[in-house]
Amino acid sequence: MRGVFILLVLNVSGFFVHAQLTMSEFLLSANESAVEFRTQNRELNPDYQEYALRFAPANPWEMKSNNQYFAEYQNYLVASKKLALKEALMERYAAMAEYLYYDELRVLMNEHVQLIDKQLAILQRQTASSFFDADEYVKLRVQYLDKLVDSENASLEMMDQQSLMNRLYPASTGRKLSYDPMSLITVEAIEAVVDSLQKREVSSTMISYRQLKLNVDNKRYNLEKNNINMGFLQAEYDNRRAVQERTPFNIGLGITIPIVNPNKGDMARQKLNAIESEYELKEAELGEKQNREMSFVNLKEAIAYYKELQKKIATLKDNSLAEDLSLIKGGDPLFRIKYETSMNNLKVVEAKLRRKVFNYYIAYLFAGDYLQQEPLVNYLKNNLESMNVN
Repeated sequence: MRGVFILLVLNVSGFFVHAQLTMSEFLLSANESAVEFRTQNRELNPDYQEYALRFAPANPWEMKSNNQYFAEYQNYLVASKKLALKEALMERYAAMAEYLYYDELRVLMNEHVQLIDKQLAILQRQTASSFFDADEYVKLRVQYLDKLVDSENASLEMMDQQSLMNRLYPASTGRKLSYDPMSLITVEAIEAVVDSLQKREVSSTMISYRQLKLNVDNKRYNLEKNNINMGFLQAEYDNRRAVQERTPFNIGLGITIPIVNPNKGDMARQKLNAIESEYELKEAELGEKQNREMSFVNLKEAIAYYKELQKKIATLKDNSLAEDLSLIKGGDPLFRIKYETSMNNLKVVEAKLRRKVFNYYIAYLFAGDYLQQEPLVNYLKNNLESMNVN
């Protein structure tokens, strides 16, 4: 007759019912021993009931590996958070820099439109005169429309950057970015900040993240390697033996002999993960060094080019030069406006170069891991004001 076998597993930590399994609960589960109560009846006769109490001790090597893995995983989560903060700040800095550039470009385009409008007004008053230049009038009308389109495009780009900022920070929806142009960091100040930061030793967040990822994979490999059931100690009570006037008590002992580790498949997967993480670490070490050096060189070259252009623009901005040229032209009112229009074009070129400097500046701060260093500061402000974290 078939026997009936019932197995009840009692957890020594107590009885708990969970709707969901948490990671912490799962990881800590390897730190428990198990006690099993067994009963069976081979002949469906209540007088022949058998009972057994089995104790299966936890593997101490597995417990140690699990504790090491859990501790390393906690460090890995901290590094992941720092890396996420660095990337999030980079996105926000880049979005703000583009917004500021297109806002400045929009203002310059509007100024250009107003200057062309003044030229057109003067020419219109000369339509009955022999000094009227029809070709120049047509060219100015085309330029007027062209600059209007440029102004509109700058406004649209601002809206795009505003939408991006709203996606990055939903609480900013419906709120316009408020800033004082005079408080923004200058190129000269950027150069001073960079020279100061170059003297600081800052560890790489990416390298730290990759190193901890490798550590986690190695600890997980050790955990799989030591994940072996040690065996059991079992006490038994058998009614059938009592009927036969034999002692009903028995003691059983089982020891696992790990000739072949049953977790070889999991171990192989974790070993491959560790090899991949080691390669990513070496790649990060090489890449981070190159990125830091390249970002510094690019920024320095952009600053030097910007300063050289500023020197050339400064000579053209000289009011005495403008007055002298105006006198040579016989006090032509159009000449003064044309001169201001040319200066406006140079301001646009200057703004584009400053945009490039800002982009390289942010890339340098990102590559050098300065963005997320505490206390957090606003690197786009001239005074590098602190940002309080609530």
